[in-house]
This record gives sequence, structure tokens and C-alpha cells, in this order.
Amino acid sequence: VLFKKEGNMWKEVGKTEVIMDNLAPQWVKNFEVAYHFEKRENFKVEVYDVDDEKNLNNFAGHDFAGSIEFSVHEVVTCRDQTLSRPLEN
Repeated sequence: VLFKKEGNMWKEVGKTEVIMDNLAPQWVKNFEVAYHFEKRENFKVEVYDVDDEKNLNNFAGHDFAGSIEFSVHEVVTCRDQTLSRPLEN
């Protein structure tokens, strides 16, 4: 799940597809976000182990695997514009 920080709140931007029974998933879905050079825009990705495909929006019903926070600037300045970090839990 991708979130964007707006003020003191995290607003959901979107979700990837669910990949079942895989310890090393590779997602296909991409998110395009505008990059404003003069603004610091923060995002957060949360990863869940989905247990109930019928209730995808019930995050409390899934196992939290971890999260990562980053700014768009960090992604833009990375080699090949790809940021890679371990999840924190």
C-alpha cells in the first residue's frame, strides 16, 4: 500500500496486486507521482501478508510485514531511479 504524507496525515495513494504464497514477491504495478523539485514530498509503503482476499481494505485483519518511508527526491537521485531498502517492522 502506498501512502503520501499530507500535513501530519498519511493519505492512501493506491495498492499493488496481491501475490499469494510467495516469500519473495515482485510486484508489477507502478505508481506515477509528480516530482516537484522545490517541495519535499514524503511517501510510505506498507507491506502486508494478506490472509483474506475478500477484505483487502481491512489492514488489521492481515499480518503487517513491514514498511519504508522515503522522499521522492531520494528516488529521483538514485541510480536508475530505483530505491532499495529493507522493510522495517
